[in-house]
Amino acid sequence: MFKQLLVVTLFVAGAAQAQSSYKGSSEASFVVINSPPVSSSQTYSAKTKNEFKQNDYSAYTGFGSYVYGITDSALNGETKSADALNLGLRYDYTITKDIFGLFVQAQYDKDLASATAFDNKLSYDLGAKYVIHKSDSINWFAELGYRHADQTNLDQSKVSLDYGRLYSEIENKWNESTSTKLWVEYLPGLNDKTANIINAEGSVSVSMSKVLALKTALLLNHYDEKATAAVAKSDKTTWTTSLVANY
Repeated sequence: MFKQLLVVTLFVAGAAQAQSSYKGSSEASFVVINSPPVSSSQTYSAKTKNEFKQNDYSAYTGFGSYVYGITDSALNGETKSADALNLGLRYDYTITKDIFGLFVQAQYDKDLASATAFDNKLSYDLGAKYVIHKSDSINWFAELGYRHADQTNLDQSKVSLDYGRLYSEIENKWNESTSTKLWVEYLPGLNDKTANIINAEGSVSVSMSKVLALKTALLLNHYDEKATAAVAKSDKTTWTTSLVANY
């Protein structure tokens, strides 16, 4: 019950910050799959992203997400299938409006159930953002930067990881109610040339009102990290349908 309440709290807390100086969104999803008498699973997730623009050049963004899942099978009983927390803060400084800027970011990840199986990771990003195209219907930008991560594995061993980072995101508003978004992130390992991470997500959002929307998304994660405690390589696909509050 505590996990479900945490998901709802994250969703409501983000939506409650709706003020004229802020821009953000919060989303929540609940998935229950029953296949009696073999197995059943429940997954709860929440995500929030909130931006405060200090002026035309400076912007602060806070973001966070939480995913929790359990699987109950006749063979193995109840097991934890997901338990991941992400919290972060980002600062953007615009040098040329709607064209070029710099950013710094810090984020904390705690993941106790996924295939990567690290205890926690603290990451720092530094990079540049370039707007490729911006109009009323299309927003396309790319980022190039560097990431340093201090990771603690499940056995409490520690490792420092360095990556390059290339990110691109394009959003297309087809009409007043429908939009699509695609983003891709590539992190090549600098300590180990074979230790790479690739993340990508495609999504479709349909507005139900000025505030609420329904979003379906497909997230792909590829890890090829020898530094992780449990496995050296992992591929994960996550399909979600979420209720989104935009403010």
